Amino acid sequence: MGKAFSSIGHQFAFMPFVNHVEFEVTNLRRAAKFYKSVLGFKIQVIPQMKYALWSAARKPGGGLSLVKKVKHGGTTAVFQVDNINRYLDKAKRNGGKIVQKKGAIGAGMGYYGVFKDPFGNLVGLWSSH
Repeated sequence: MGKAFSSIGHQFAFMPFVNHVEFEVTNLRRAAKFYKSVLGFKIQVIPQMKYALWSAARKPGGGLSLVKKVKHGGTTAVFQVDNINRYLDKAKRNGGKIVQKKGAIGAGMGYYGVFKDPFGNLVGLWSSH
């Protein structure tokens, strides 16, 4: 395996990367419809596992885990999009709630917005414009 380098030049034998992003949900069908409608995810529901896999245009993909009650741990998955306001509007139309309207991050780092899915998960949106 090749070596990876951090942005400050330190060498590592292996640099971890995000492989899978999982959202807890209380209704798999509703969650699949929501994420397909809002972010265009392809969804594969696996009823016997009480789980669904989702895939986006690029990796990583992830899952929807069926639970009785969603626990909040403070993690926010952030997706790169071409138009934050369009995705915030789609989230709202599909039962989500806008938590943070599009705003500049500062220092030329782009723009950011956040919505909450119908199950309480926070989802971030980032765009360069």
